[in-house]
Amino acid sequence: ARDASKYRSLALIGDCKVTLRELTQRLVARAYRVSPLYAETIAVEREQWFLTRETFTNPGVADGLSQGQALGLINAQLAREDTLVGAAGSLPGDMHKLLHVHSSRQYHM
Repeated sequence: ARDASKYRSLALIGDCKVTLRELTQRLVARAYRVSPLYAETIAVEREQWFLTRETFTNPGVADGLSQGQALGLINAQLAREDTLVGAAGSLPGDMHKLLHVHSSRQYHM
């Protein structure tokens, strides 16, 4: 419970599934949306990240293949029904940052 109030956050202590369901229902009922300015900022930053991600995932001309470049090649072949699994080391972090999956069920750590 001590960690529930870090970083000026709102402490919510409860069953995760029940709490998330309740929060979702409240957000939907209020038709919650972020401000237009914030939505635009996020859209711009998202596009910038996509450009940055390309620099890590596109195979270069140097010898060898980086983990990011390998993930780029894998991602290009990834079908909607495929699932990737990563276990340890730097792979889970790179998968989280560099894959562009269609759903949250397409990769597991």
